[in-house]
Amino acid sequence: MFDIGINISPQDTATLLAFSRPGTYRGVIDRSLDGMSKFGVANMRKVLTSRGHNWSFNLHKNIRSLRRSWNSYNIQIPVEGAYLDSMKPHFVSFSRAPKLKKWYKTKGLRAGKFRISSGMFVRPHPFIDYSLRDLRAGYYVNRELIRVARNK
Repeated sequence: MFDIGINISPQDTATLLAFSRPGTYRGVIDRSLDGMSKFGVANMRKVLTSRGHNWSFNLHKNIRSLRRSWNSYNIQIPVEGAYLDSMKPHFVSFSRAPKLKKWYKTKGLRAGKFRISSGMFVRPHPFIDYSLRDLRAGYYVNRELIRVARNK
């Protein structure tokens, strides 16, 4: 598995301490990081399925949010997802990739996009950075601080 960490720095913790009553800042951090990581997982799955990569390794089902501690969450991505995101463009022979040959016959030849050959050129499909660019830490922290302030 490939992990992407979402952490809160000590400076952010001190800021939260100033705005919340004692004992609640850990819960605020924990709930806001949980919301951020779940949003990141949902966004990655949405990007993969919207780009048509839901066939690959059941990748969209295996992306998970994992709690490491009260101030650290990780988004776990299978290694195949990291390869799909950052591989170099290269030629793949059909004799070594039968699943790719099956896809090529059903999708490529039927659509008339490709000609019959012994392999095909594959390229990366970056989705990690694109799906994580909308993570807004301030939104989740503010939402939890407002929830704490309402419950005073």
